[in-house]
Amino acid sequence: MATTMSLTSGRTKLRKRQLYPQQRQGRNLVMAKKQTKRAHPKDRPAVSAAGSVEQIATRIREAYALEAFDTCYNLFSQLVGKTGSDINTLPIETVKVAAWAAYRVHKYNAAFDWISAIATSSVNDNDRLLQTLVNYEYRDFAGAAAMGEPLLQLNRLEQACAEYRDATALQVNFLNRLGVSQHNLGNNQEAIALLIRAIEINKDNPESYINLATVLGHLGDPAGKRRA
Repeated sequence: MATTMSLTSGRTKLRKRQLYPQQRQGRNLVMAKKQTKRAHPKDRPAVSAAGSVEQIATRIREAYALEAFDTCYNLFSQLVGKTGSDINTLPIETVKVAAWAAYRVHKYNAAFDWISAIATSSVNDNDRLLQTLVNYEYRDFAGAAAMGEPLLQLNRLEQACAEYRDATALQVNFLNRLGVSQHNLGNNQEAIALLIRAIEINKDNPESYINLATVLGHLGDPAGKRRA
């Protein structure tokens, strides 16, 4: 029995010694893959806007449909450079898509410039929605109110948000931005109505309650602030 145990142990040790180089090679391959995954973004291939304007515009719309907003923004930025910064020569729908992508990746300057370049006659409810959000980020509260209020007065907010996957969240975001804008313009009753409407749409969004409490606090309504 002792001899058998010794032979088994010997075979096991021999097998381990024979496989060790393969194991080491395997570990090296795994480490190489990990290092590749951890490559710095600067070392990764850049998005290239090669091709005709029509081809690039198609890629931009496809990227937006896949919610690849960074890719969409980068492609359009390069496209603008190729056309000499004349946005008016580009397809309007592509400009609008790129402006939304810029907003999604917090490139508010680009979003504002691109959406503002569209002729007034071509502006629709979706564009007014974006302009309201961008103006708020610029702290242009008067501009945000001017763009946003018509959507509410004409009862078009829900329709303007309908085509987006996160339509409900977008409505709540819009109402909060417009409510805060009205508050900063001194229109506190309008602000309260907007924030209450945001809460009615989504009772689980803490931002709406915080903003409402802030407005009520400025009006000297501590009881209402506590309820909010």
